Amino acid sequence: MLHFLLVLWYCKRVIVVFAPSQPEESQRTQSAVEGDRKHYLDAAIVRVMKARKQLTYEQIKFETIEAVRRHFVPDVTSIKQRIDSLVEQEYLRRDEEDRNLFFYVA
Repeated sequence: MLHFLLVLWYCKRVIVVFAPSQPEESQRTQSAVEGDRKHYLDAAIVRVMKARKQLTYEQIKFETIEAVRRHFVPDVTSIKQRIDSLVEQEYLRRDEEDRNLFFYVA
């Protein structure tokens, strides 16, 4: 009990007051966060593919979610969009026969 009282004596109370944000500021912040997340997803997908060389879409999706889970939980549609973007940028390529299979392009 004495230890508990000493800990309370050393603790400081901090009061945080948030000012109401403007809608346009909130929108700018949201778009900046989304842009940062796109780059983070791109980097995570490329790291996973560089390590594995070839994966199916489902495996890429699972590995990417596991890689970025500590920072944020991405939407499945955003992962698909980022994979398609990386295919267009020629970081990845699809298999000719199996459209669900992707290869890392060095």
